[in-house]
Amino acid sequence: MPPVVLEPTRRRRMGTAVATLWVVVSFLCLLWANRKHNELRQESSLDRVDNAPLPVVQPQSPAELNRLEVADVNLYSPLIKRIAQSDTEPDSDSDDEDEDDEDEDQESDGAGGGDPNETWPKQVARGCQLVELMKTKDSELEAKHRTPWNSCNQLEQYGWELSKDTTGDLGAHPNADEQKDSVNSALGKLGIPQLPSEPNDQSGGWQKVAWIHSRQSTVNGVTYPATGAYIINYYNPGSGIIIAANVKSAAKMRPDLPKDQLVPLGQWSDITALTWADMCQIHSQSCRTLRYVMHINIAGDVAGEILPEVIDKELDELGSYDDAVTVLGMPDSDKARAAIGFPNGRGVGYLLVQHKAMFGDTRTIREIKVWNSNNGVQEQMSFFNEVPNMLYSFS
Repeated sequence: MPPVVLEPTRRRRMGTAVATLWVVVSFLCLLWANRKHNELRQESSLDRVDNAPLPVVQPQSPAELNRLEVADVNLYSPLIKRIAQSDTEPDSDSDDEDEDDEDEDQESDGAGGGDPNETWPKQVARGCQLVELMKTKDSELEAKHRTPWNSCNQLEQYGWELSKDTTGDLGAHPNADEQKDSVNSALGKLGIPQLPSEPNDQSGGWQKVAWIHSRQSTVNGVTYPATGAYIINYYNPGSGIIIAANVKSAAKMRPDLPKDQLVPLGQWSDITALTWADMCQIHSQSCRTLRYVMHINIAGDVAGEILPEVIDKELDELGSYDDAVTVLGMPDSDKARAAIGFPNGRGVGYLLVQHKAMFGDTRTIREIKVWNSNNGVQEQMSFFNEVPNMLYSFS
C-alpha cells in the first residue's frame, strides 16, 4: 500500500491542532506549577523553617521571656507537613456572625477563587459592621462583641505554647532581603526603629513572640486537639506598633476537625491583644499606645480579588513604601470598608472592637496604606510581585 500523503489543507489543520494541544498542555502545566508554588509560598514562614520536631517549651507568659530557654520555632512538624500537602481548600468564608467569622491567615484567606462580584459586597458589608462597632462605646456594645479572654494564662490553659525563633529576623526566604527592606523602609518613614537582624536582639524595643498550638487541652470537660496553628508577631510597645509576620489558624491547620473541637481561643486578634498587654507590662507602657498594625506578605484569593479594587491598580504594579497607595474615603467608603472587611483587615477591626477596655473606647482605623512586599523589586516568579504589605493606622 502506498504511503498516505495528506493534502496540504488537511496537513495544516493537523499541524494547527497539534500546536493548539501543545499550548493547552503547556498552559495547564504552568497553572499546576503556579499552584504548587503558591502552596509552598503560603506555607513558607517569614521565620526560619526546618525539619526538626516542634520544640516542647514549658509554657510561659511573655512577661517571663527573659527567663525562657530559647528554642527554635519549627513550622514544619509532621502534622503541619501532612496538612500542607493536603489539597483540601480551607473554608474561611463562612457566614457565621461576629467573632466567629474572623479569619486573618497571613498566607491564605481561603476564598477558593469565588466570584469577585459576590466577594466584594460581602467584604464591604463586614467592614461596614466593624466600622460601626468601632464607633460604638464599650458600654453600649452587645456582650457578644466583647472578648471573653483576659489573661495569657488562658493561652496555656488551651494548649498554646510560647517559643522564640533564634534567627531573630524575617527568616530564610528566597526574597527575604527585599521583604526586610520593605518593612524597614516603612518603619523608617514612621520614625520607628528597624527590626533587628541579629538573633534575640531586642534593640529598638522590639520583641518577637511566637505562639504555637502544639498541645492538646481539656477545659470544662471538652477536649481540644493540638492543631499546629501558629501566630508570630513582632511587638514594640514603646513605638506603638505590632507587625503580624506569620499566621495560620487552627481551622486552616486542621480542616478535618469539627468546629466544636477547634480551640476556642485561637483568633489572631485575641492572642495578639493578650500578648500586647503583657508586653506593655514588661515595658511599663499603656496598652493604649498602640498606633499601628502592619500585616506583611498578604496572599490568598480574597486578597487578590479585593485589594486591586480597593487601590484601583493591580497588585504587581505596587512599588515601595515611598509610593504606597493610601485607601481613599476612610473609614466609610466602600473601598475602606472592603479593606477592613477582608480577612486581614477583619482581624485588625476585631482587635479594636473586642478589646475596647484595653485600646480605647471608640478608636477607629483612620488610614490604610498598601505597598509591595518586595519593596518594589520585581521577582522572576510573578507570584511574589503580587503580594502586598498593609499598614493600618489608628485614630
